[in-house]
Amino acid sequence: SLSLLDQVIAYSGQTISAQAARESIGLIGASALMELLRGVLERKPLDALRVADELFSQGQDLRVLGRNLVEWLHLAILLRVGAQPQGADLSAEEMTMLRDLAALRELEELELIFQVFHYGLESIARSPQPKALLDVLLVKCATAETLTPVAQVEASASVAPAITQVAAPIIEAAKPAPVLVSE
Repeated sequence: SLSLLDQVIAYSGQTISAQAARESIGLIGASALMELLRGVLERKPLDALRVADELFSQGQDLRVLGRNLVEWLHLAILLRVGAQPQGADLSAEEMTMLRDLAALRELEELELIFQVFHYGLESIARSPQPKALLDVLLVKCATAETLTPVAQVEASASVAPAITQVAAPIIEAAKPAPVLVSE
């Protein structure tokens, strides 16, 4: 922590601000993360891409950005189910904003977006083009159609048999194939 403080002092000089401290040690500001997440959850991929471009041009580490997004999506999921996350580095105002953003998507969608970024982190770290991969993940999550739980589709089958006829092959295809084991 002392070497980080030395780094902040060397970067900032006599006047140290929170923004200067973040910039000197490569932290991403909460407002930028909130804007990025807002673009994804409001289904506005161009807004999310704009924020990612700004962060990338500032030299932000995309792995750090990805980890922060996963952390914030985790908090959003907890807030969506009514939990009060402890130990989060967010102000009360930021928690309220994140709770409002989480309400924009169904829980299942938040979980899917979390999984996409969680599994995408490793790919971003290994990719020769991490920014391109991040862009695709942002667009994928921002443009994902609303998910409909299978139970809801099945329940509506009595009202709309055509839905079942269309959905049944998709549901069947999504089931894992049996694994054959030979001796």
